[in-house]
Amino acid sequence: MTESAEYRFGVEEEFSIVDADGNLVNRVYDILDAAERGSESAAPDSIKSDLHECMVEIATGVCTSVAQAARELEDLRRIAGEAAASLDLRLLPTSIHPTAPMSDGKLVETDRYLRLIAGGALRGDGVHNGMHFHVEIPDPEERVAVVNRLRYHIPEIVAMSVNSPFYLGEYDGVKSLRFQYYEPVPSTGPPPVLDKWEDLGVWLDKLAYSGVRELRDIYSDIRLRDRFPTIEVRCFDVQRTVDAAAILAAYVRSLVRYYHRRLGTPFVPPVTEDELIENRRAAYTRGLEAEFTANGDSLPCVELIETTASDLLADEPIEEEYLIRLRKFAKSGETGADRQLAFAQGGELDADGLIEDLDRAYYEGENRR
Repeated sequence: MTESAEYRFGVEEEFSIVDADGNLVNRVYDILDAAERGSESAAPDSIKSDLHECMVEIATGVCTSVAQAARELEDLRRIAGEAAASLDLRLLPTSIHPTAPMSDGKLVETDRYLRLIAGGALRGDGVHNGMHFHVEIPDPEERVAVVNRLRYHIPEIVAMSVNSPFYLGEYDGVKSLRFQYYEPVPSTGPPPVLDKWEDLGVWLDKLAYSGVRELRDIYSDIRLRDRFPTIEVRCFDVQRTVDAAAILAAYVRSLVRYYHRRLGTPFVPPVTEDELIENRRAAYTRGLEAEFTANGDSLPCVELIETTASDLLADEPIEEEYLIRLRKFAKSGETGADRQLAFAQGGELDADGLIEDLDRAYYEGENRR
């Protein structure tokens, strides 16, 4: 696999903290202290808190290949997991805890979070874990142009990443409740098409009523950054294994590279804006079983992923191994949500079995789904 210093990137993952019985517990600061005291140290800010005290986040350094990122994620999952285990706690790779009330989570009350929650740009009444992918493009105008193209791939990215089908032990036919939960929030969803970097100011002004003051206050599926020269793709549920996270990272990094190399050529949107929204909804509802619409025609989600992956593999791929594995994964049809749903038989959820399965998956390394 060819490595490239271009399109450097980083990956962040968020996990639920649970006790020995699988209940959400608000002990992130205890885990951070234990990780700092552990026999193996992690880089500063690579293990940290987030929106709720029952969540812990890990973050790789700047990576030049998905293989490097996978190694770092394995190490960070292990270090954070060992810190949790020293306190008789566990970390679960699911975007919403399958049985615990969201009200069990205690908010991390920073001034920024409180401002955004008060305005409606952020929901603080629920615990939800995601995976974020940051990829570097130094020129801001080029970042805007790439996002204008990348946004049309949001539905297939969502469909592959769904991993939150249960809440309070119930499945209501939605494979990513995290997405459904955030549907009403005005700062979420696909980012708008912009002509130039300066237009971001107009977008910020339109959202000011909801408490938004700066770019990082916007929780769109793809977010342009100004503090760092990066595009942040936020539309993943957290993944059950490192391998699942790695192949999705390879897909997005390859898409960014594909479009960045073609900025001088005309781009025709493959779907209408209404179709993009409906396809996104179908993706978080049905995952890889979704049917998408493009200019009035129906297309199976898996067929679109296969076509896109084939195009990327024909384009001097820098992540060939992972793209091949992604095609196999898409054809299998089994997302993290589908794996969780296997624990519900006859309308009854085997909650203990599911918690144990998620606990094992957290430690599964690369090449093991």
